[in-house]
Amino acid sequence: MTEEAPKMFSLRLVGDGISIEQPIEQRMALQIVQVVMGGAPAVQQSAGTKSDPRAPEGVSLSLREHLDKIGASKKPDQITTIAQYVCEVEGQADFSRDDIRSRFITAREPLPGNFGRDFAVAERNGWIAEMHGKKNRYYVTAKGTQAINNNFSNGKGAASRR
Repeated sequence: MTEEAPKMFSLRLVGDGISIEQPIEQRMALQIVQVVMGGAPAVQQSAGTKSDPRAPEGVSLSLREHLDKIGASKKPDQITTIAQYVCEVEGQADFSRDDIRSRFITAREPLPGNFGRDFAVAERNGWIAEMHGKKNRYYVTAKGTQAINNNFSNGKGAASRR
């Protein structure tokens, strides 16, 4: 199986006593955008870890498989896991509420009965946050990544599955 070449971007940083211009891969570009917009950089995962959205053989997991692998059963857990998938696998720098709603359908997962409440719980838990300067655009926080890595084992604050 041939590996697809990463998408490349150009980084240019110019300021007092500094001038850098170099090509960077998409993953690094997304992390830089996240830091610039006020978030913490995403933690790099090695292949085969439970939060890695790729199977150990390098085959991409579907969103449904990713939800099952993480064990996200409560709606705020699922919202956070779907958000991670959107950013890491689909390559979006950030996401909207509608991005998450549509992925529930893609994964053949029932929509939350009260999506607004469950989305707010994920925010209140510190797993997702609004992008600074980009109203209604969100990212997965370092705390959210850690919760996914721990399979949401702390069990606090999430609404029960119905």
